[in-house]
Amino acid sequence: MPFVPHGKKAKQQRAADVKREADERVIDRVVGRAQFAVRHAPGHCLPLCVLVQRVLSLVLPAAGYELRVGALNVVPQRGLAEPISFDSRPDNGTSPTPGVLPPGEAFHAWLETPRGSLLDPSIFLTLHAEGYHVDRESYILAQGRKFEQHDLAFLYEELTELELVGLAESEAHLERAVSFVQFGYPLDLGPNFLDVAWRAVALAP
Repeated sequence: MPFVPHGKKAKQQRAADVKREADERVIDRVVGRAQFAVRHAPGHCLPLCVLVQRVLSLVLPAAGYELRVGALNVVPQRGLAEPISFDSRPDNGTSPTPGVLPPGEAFHAWLETPRGSLLDPSIFLTLHAEGYHVDRESYILAQGRKFEQHDLAFLYEELTELELVGLAESEAHLERAVSFVQFGYPLDLGPNFLDVAWRAVALAP
């Protein structure tokens, strides 16, 4: 490993800190506008994550945020609030029935970089709606899928058996939504058809 003078290391660290802070300001602006854009969308997490990922791929492409879908467990570390789980896997160990999740079956969506940086723009909207005393306009930036923030323990688990559906049918909506986040128009985004489904399991010959 080549020797790097201490002063140069400190300068590199300062530059990295400045870059991270600049990136976080971009993320903060994008998430705030995207939350406003999809505030009436059912389910919040999926349309919000798809929209934020689309915009960040344009304004912050080097970060490499990609959509993840799966399960999330949230456990309060103090107080009387009950844990909450967004997980639709059967409790009996059987494989889920292929197809779109029926209404009421829970899952969660978030964004993640190849280096494991996690961005969840929707969870506080969801927790606020469930009665948790949290700031509904906040969001999560964290490293890894297991951590504590705001006296809450979070455990994310990607489920590769889940797949995104309805993307092609939602392209017109997403184009308008990206324009709204970037430029403030149009106000009418039109319908979106985004959803998740359990993949069909290939049977052994």
